[in-house]
Amino acid sequence: MPTIAPPRIHIQGAGSSKRIVELAGATTVGRAPDNAIVLDDTSVSRSHAILLMEDGEVLLLDLESSNGTLVNGRPALPDEPIRLMDGDVVMIGRVLLRYEVPHDP
Repeated sequence: MPTIAPPRIHIQGAGSSKRIVELAGATTVGRAPDNAIVLDDTSVSRSHAILLMEDGEVLLLDLESSNGTLVNGRPALPDEPIRLMDGDVVMIGRVLLRYEVPHDP
């Protein structure tokens, strides 16, 4: 039985090199080097957001960042998790992320 790849985030823009990060458990995002996903851009807070795997889905939570987080152009309010769907576009500061859920072949 084939295994399905975990959900992932495609990262691009604002001085960050293009890359893909597979998600598992709790994934912290921010400018500080101790984050799982480090975004080296001054528009990104040191501890900007967290991506949480829950029952096979991913929730995004803004951590009261200075410049905020947008999901498909709408603000993510601190302490109000947003369930990400395949293809969602997330802006963390000036850095663009696209959420992807791999599908069965």
